[in-house]
Amino acid sequence: MCSSRHAPRSPEHPEPARAVQFFAMVSFACPDLLGSLPAFRRVFAEPIVRARDRGASAEERALGAQRSAELASPAT
Repeated sequence: MCSSRHAPRSPEHPEPARAVQFFAMVSFACPDLLGSLPAFRRVFAEPIVRARDRGASAEERALGAQRSAELASPAT
């Protein structure tokens, strides 16, 4: 058990850290639904984070919005 009064900090930027947390929660409930973590990062997390960058191109913003919508839509 950890006796620290402080929560461990992720060395990553907050956005990718949240994406990894989302991946972990979904993978716990539905293993293999999102594939492997490296594939999830490549297909979903990186385009979403890139789209939110101030210097993102229109194509990057569109791809990020598309990937975000895919994750937000209910599975059928």
